[in-house]
Amino acid sequence: MNQGLRVCRMALLSLLLAAGLGSTGIGAAVIDKILIVSSGKGPAPEELVRANMTSREGTEFSRERLSEDIKRLYRTGFIADVQTELIRTAPDRVTIRLKIAPKPTVRKIVLEGNHHFKTKRLRQLMKHGEGVILDETRMMEDAEAVRKRYRDSGFYQVRVTPSVQSIPNTDQVNLVFRIQEGHRYKVRGLEFRGNTAFDYKTLKKTIRSKPTFWGLFFRTGYLNDDELAADKDRLRVLYTEQGYLDFRVVKIERVPNKKGTKVRLIFHLDEGAPYKVAKVEVTGCRRFSSDELMRMVRQKPGGIFNSKIERGDVRRIRSKYEVYGYLDFACYPRHITDSSAHTVAIEYRIREGAPSHIRDIFIRGNQVTKDRVIRRELAILPGDLGNAAKIRSSRSRLMNLNYFESVDISPIATEQEGTKDILVTVKEKRTGQLSLGAGFSSEEALLGSFEITQANFDWRNWPHFIGGGQRLRLRLQAGTERDDFLLSFTEPWWLERRLRLGIDLFRHDRDQDQYSEARTGASVRVTRPLWPYWRGTVGLRAQQIELHNFDDGLSTELASEKGSYTANSLMLSLSRDTRNRYVNPSSGSRLSLTAELEPELLGSYSNVYRIGVEGAKYIPLPRQCVLKIEAELGLVDKTSGDPVAIFDRYFAGGTYSIRGFDRREVGPVDVNEDSVGGKSLFRGTFELIYPIYERVLGSLFCDYGNVWRDAAAWNPAELNISVGLGIQLNLPIGPIRLDYGWPVVTDEDHLKDNGGRLHFNIGYFF
Repeated sequence: MNQGLRVCRMALLSLLLAAGLGSTGIGAAVIDKILIVSSGKGPAPEELVRANMTSREGTEFSRERLSEDIKRLYRTGFIADVQTELIRTAPDRVTIRLKIAPKPTVRKIVLEGNHHFKTKRLRQLMKHGEGVILDETRMMEDAEAVRKRYRDSGFYQVRVTPSVQSIPNTDQVNLVFRIQEGHRYKVRGLEFRGNTAFDYKTLKKTIRSKPTFWGLFFRTGYLNDDELAADKDRLRVLYTEQGYLDFRVVKIERVPNKKGTKVRLIFHLDEGAPYKVAKVEVTGCRRFSSDELMRMVRQKPGGIFNSKIERGDVRRIRSKYEVYGYLDFACYPRHITDSSAHTVAIEYRIREGAPSHIRDIFIRGNQVTKDRVIRRELAILPGDLGNAAKIRSSRSRLMNLNYFESVDISPIATEQEGTKDILVTVKEKRTGQLSLGAGFSSEEALLGSFEITQANFDWRNWPHFIGGGQRLRLRLQAGTERDDFLLSFTEPWWLERRLRLGIDLFRHDRDQDQYSEARTGASVRVTRPLWPYWRGTVGLRAQQIELHNFDDGLSTELASEKGSYTANSLMLSLSRDTRNRYVNPSSGSRLSLTAELEPELLGSYSNVYRIGVEGAKYIPLPRQCVLKIEAELGLVDKTSGDPVAIFDRYFAGGTYSIRGFDRREVGPVDVNEDSVGGKSLFRGTFELIYPIYERVLGSLFCDYGNVWRDAAAWNPAELNISVGLGIQLNLPIGPIRLDYGWPVVTDEDHLKDNGGRLHFNIGYFF
């Protein structure tokens, strides 16, 4: 609001200035003097004003230059108002008198009405300081920060009103934030009245304002008025997808408990009756014929109206136009209903507009992230046809960077016919993260971690080191079974091309039961997109591996592995990933083909090569169930030189391999039945994953596999098989995973008497 008034004021001032100059008859004149006076309580900032003016005493007067000077003064952020007076001191000389109202200084920031949070805690959220010039933008941002802190704690009815209070006889103000906290309710009951088309379970699943089990223990499940309003729309979508065009939520009754801490919600529904489609037509089209577009329409006469199908029809029609640059295209479904017969006629009204090309692209809002980091993610470029699909893709790419709270990409009309400009407006968020964590699992035992990550790193931007779109990660882990150090740097656009450069420095120490293994080294890899969903990677890894602290009484075969090894390798991989999400995917697949060579030419202990194939398929099933099918095939061998060392061999069994068996238990053993690994691996999983409750997933699984001593010795008749069940709790404090597996088929003698195994992983982050 203040910014808009300021723009209007500058425009009006420019008009008055032009009119004044015309009326005084000032033409080609020389500036005699520039007088700067204050219209406020304090002195005028004369040095600041003169430093931001190009109009100078003794130079020729210019109306345009003075107008730009005034705009520049407003942009400094220190000036509240500028009044200009022109005084003709001679026929060819003029004096400019500027009456300046400086912005006031904030003496004190006051918070009123806050009871749940202490003032000190809320002040830590604010960026506006005391003793500085008033900044209305930062004031509003501080109000939003306080509002967000309350809403994150369940105070969804909170109101935060900032105001500026002048201090008499001074040029100072107090900044006052008035807080109305409102009530905080947890939803502890839910009821629907008037529903016949859908049962309670379906309606409850549709809305988000409902009781949650986790609300008993954590800060979740609070009543949110905005979410409650959105629930009305969610219910309407559910009903209109079944033809209930007259559906409405009559009211939502709130019944609080006696303490005023919990509330029961009662939704009063008026369903009406389902409508049938009487007629469907497309009008307003010129680029394509009505018949051509009607072939894309799935909503057919005689069937029950379905709003989901209607939305799909609009998307298909829009996609037909988008590739030809119709950025102003619009398609509006118009309904003509007959309430007595419960029928609806649908008219898809089209407003085509005209095709256009992109003239230029402007970026706003990025105070930290460099323009080039944003531009390189855009799927649309100047000169391209205005393809709305590419604009949506560009927005998705920018949001996936995780640098921004919001991204808006809008086409803007230009004075040049057939062209549009693109305005990219972003709102940045913090990209640095410091995390501490702890966990306990059946394989790692107790493990603590410390991690610092900057997802928008820039090694050239000293001393801030942010804004370049790079990623820097430092991770330290310490536990009873393993210790890790990792320093990782990623440049996603190496050489300003779509080449992802990754550099790692690492140190991994692991207790392998009979001995300890320490790996120290570095790796560098370059990844390039090849085709949609496909990526190719080439890399080089150099590492020194030490096997030490061997137990007494080990076999000669295992004890002979003691020593220090150099293992430098060349790595190649080809991968494809179409999963809908990386965590708990419900559809899609992933496939990885890898090859690795450790040649003596690079200083490695032997000429070792490794080839592997790994993949998983996620198949969505009814009732939000997912079938996961996973398999892995591996081969390692040598071409010449020393035998393949134990750290290069395959092992199986455990939480991340074949459940129901201990870690590294499946595969070849020595005379003492200690695992020594093998050169061939085959394993896989069939797992049915199903929702049990909010944030709770259950699973039924069948794991299978084996490790063979010799290379290429795979034998499907020699598989170990286990079955089991599991549960995963995705808690706010971290995930908990419990699996119990029973071996049902064992191939090796040392596995014959195995019972079931519990595999668990408990993570806690703070």
